[in-house]
Amino acid sequence: MIKNKTFYDPARLLGAIGASPTPGNVATPRLPDLFRDQKEVIHPYTGYVRDYNETFRAHYGYDTDHPPLIGRSPERLTIGLFGGSVAMHLYHSLEEAFAKALARAGDPRKAVLVNFALGGYKQPQQLMTLEYFLALGASFDVVINLDGFNELALSQADNLPEGVSPFYPRLWNLRLADTLSPDRLQKLVVLAATRQDLEGVVVGLRIPLLSRSAAFGLWSGWRAASLQRALAEANRALTAMAGHSFAQSGPPFPSKQPFEAMEELAQFWGRCSRQMAGACKASGCAYFHFLQPNQYVADSKVLAEEEKATAYAPEHPYSKAASLGYPALQAAGKELVVGGVSFFDATPLFKDHAETLYLDACCHINQIGNTILADYIVRQILGEHQ
Repeated sequence: MIKNKTFYDPARLLGAIGASPTPGNVATPRLPDLFRDQKEVIHPYTGYVRDYNETFRAHYGYDTDHPPLIGRSPERLTIGLFGGSVAMHLYHSLEEAFAKALARAGDPRKAVLVNFALGGYKQPQQLMTLEYFLALGASFDVVINLDGFNELALSQADNLPEGVSPFYPRLWNLRLADTLSPDRLQKLVVLAATRQDLEGVVVGLRIPLLSRSAAFGLWSGWRAASLQRALAEANRALTAMAGHSFAQSGPPFPSKQPFEAMEELAQFWGRCSRQMAGACKASGCAYFHFLQPNQYVADSKVLAEEEKATAYAPEHPYSKAASLGYPALQAAGKELVVGGVSFFDATPLFKDHAETLYLDACCHINQIGNTILADYIVRQILGEHQ
């Protein structure tokens, strides 16, 4: 018998510790295993890329049908596509639109579009991706950048509320939650040593000669309780460290009213575009920048009843960011044009389309919308008039 007049049972004690009577792992809280479902991994220059399978790895983490370093050739028109999820979803429609336009013009070249757009990308990720692949030896005839919404919405909804720089990739604090600062490394060492000690107690309780001793059981119970308290404290300390390091948050961003913040985000967006234009000019390719359409831009589309029900949420943070911020993007876009950048505001593109084009309350469009947008982009680049 042991304390409180209960019979000593090693199996019951093992269960209280969180271990099974047979060999196995001691139950301890796990550190965050973030972004596993999204299959996104941190990249040293572009923020993050995908890591689904060997195909993605061969294509440097991007969902593209053509090798990123395929380069220019007289036999093809090589196009690089940059942006977030709207650009990524436009990929195949845009390549098809280029192919049809080249065929109509009697141009024998094959349209080869390399996709560098990823969900959640926002400046300066497009700029950094372009510079990185140019440094690796990539070459293009045309570079297309389709963006604008993420720079506003994700900076406001994901980063700033968490104290993370709006110029860092979205949710950067969570992406770095498992990185090892010296303080976190020290706590992890303590956590590992404590867990090893607890495993030692469990091993002892599984030895028949020792497990039959109530005295050993009393000591084991006390020792296990002490170690479990230490484990809980180490995990609390690790959790408290998450999201507060400079590596995770970046430099402080002054607290401003939303429209003032939007103005600064738009100016940053414009500067990144100018840098992309300069990089393209230096490498001998043409740069075209398009501001993507969005349903929250005032008077940009008469929404269908289906869109009102499924693709319009005026109280959503994304809605507020777009409605407040798009005028600032449009103004910055005009400055780009004055500066010689081939910039096009595509926000009025759906104004005369009454059919359903928007898929969700964020920003994404359906296949009909993708076809309309792709044809518009190709016309601006190839000078077609229909």
